[in-house]
Amino acid sequence: MSVRPGGGGFARPLLEWLYGRHRYGPVLVFVSISIVFALGAPEAGWSRAVLALLQGLTLLLALLASDLPTRLLRPLAALASAIALAAAVAALLGGDVGIGIARILGGILVVSAPGAIAQGVFRRIRAERRVTVHLVLGVLAIYLLIGVTFAFADGAIDRLGARDFLRGQPDASVADFLYFSFATLTTTGYGDLVPGNNLARSLAILEALTGQIYLVTVVAVLVGNLARRGE
Repeated sequence: MSVRPGGGGFARPLLEWLYGRHRYGPVLVFVSISIVFALGAPEAGWSRAVLALLQGLTLLLALLASDLPTRLLRPLAALASAIALAAAVAALLGGDVGIGIARILGGILVVSAPGAIAQGVFRRIRAERRVTVHLVLGVLAIYLLIGVTFAFADGAIDRLGARDFLRGQPDASVADFLYFSFATLTTTGYGDLVPGNNLARSLAILEALTGQIYLVTVVAVLVGNLARRGE
């Protein structure tokens, strides 16, 4: 399915860039915006609502870029929109229940996006037998989403457990878990935030291994094939 937005002038190329099939640049941009916003925004109901909407928009763009059949795209897009709106409303309502619901729904959006991107990328590789820059951007978006997924998982475990996932941080924020997650994923290891129990250590090891294996296999293979195609 190909989306062909109408209109002209400046809006047309912008819409074509956003909605072009197998163009994962916009997805990568919105994933990056979501991460930067989550790191910089204060802990408040409005910021959690905005983050939920950004995550929903990211998933919608991933679904559009993956060029799904219309019979699948429409219900999935409607479901993603409903989840994002529900998460935003729950975040605005606040309280432990509202925040908990918002985080669960936001986690569903985050976890779903890599799957949508991956199926589109590998389907296109099988169909065209070549690697494009857009597909490389797609696998890079998945890499960032892996870090976000682990951050949401760590935060959920911390809230449901004894709040000791990060040692000495009983009131760790979303920004703290994102920072810890990407420091772990990239094996940076600053040491200012460290795992507080055996479960946290196990997940940190799993995330570090996932990040490194993903980079040296999926990303490296696709970039290598892209380079050879340009020779």
